[in-house]
Amino acid sequence: MPDDTDIFLSLARDGAVEALGGGPEFWEKLADGRVTIDGWLISLLRLSGSFSHWERHMDGEEIVILRQGGPVALRIEEGAGERTAHLTPESPVCVVPRTCWHFGTAATPATLVFITPAGNTEHRAA
Repeated sequence: MPDDTDIFLSLARDGAVEALGGGPEFWEKLADGRVTIDGWLISLLRLSGSFSHWERHMDGEEIVILRQGGPVALRIEEGAGERTAHLTPESPVCVVPRTCWHFGTAATPATLVFITPAGNTEHRAA
């Protein structure tokens, strides 16, 4: 999913903003503790195809915004069922409820903005 144009920002609970760099090494730095976030992670990501995994956020809702391209289908598991949010230029925003597994696919390349509660995110294989 990520490429060299990806951008990451930390929006701290106290309102401070920090640029965290970009590129594929960002995820390694986050995983091994070289990057810490106390608040929200703001990500600008290019998506071609599908997410590499399902994810869910236990500490809050995630906002997903289609910035360019698409459409993007965002599958969301809620309760006993699944729904698909279709992000298009006419309907570019989706709020993923707390604790709901979600997975995205772009029909054509898309640029997305994610506003994600930091920490306590779970992943599972696609």
